[in-house]
Amino acid sequence: GALRLSAAQIEITPDHVAAYRDRSMVAVEGVVIAEPDRRTTDTRLRVRVESLASATMPPCDVHGRLLVYVPRYPEIHYGDRITVTGTLERPPVYEDFSFEAYLAREGIFALLHSTGATVEPSWLASC
Repeated sequence: GALRLSAAQIEITPDHVAAYRDRSMVAVEGVVIAEPDRRTTDTRLRVRVESLASATMPPCDVHGRLLVYVPRYPEIHYGDRITVTGTLERPPVYEDFSFEAYLAREGIFALLHSTGATVEPSWLASC
């Protein structure tokens, strides 16, 4: 497991979304890159991040993937462009399971719990 995690590690540079983990509240804009995982109480989205801003930083281009937890409604779809706010966190490591290593295999090194999302529907949704 440790070998797999080290192989999946990337260099976290200032233009990577994970560089802003555990800081102040941020606004992140990106595109939903997989079918949403709808649960009883929330929806989990895999997002390709394109920009990030905070109260002390104007919007800047960043890259990377992010796991976002949003409320179940309104429904968000694959391909939607979204903006979410919250604090970026490192995925947890439990005694018997490393969620951090699990997500690292998908190139995800941060997660964000948001109370809602602003959605710009994809052009596919209008077909």
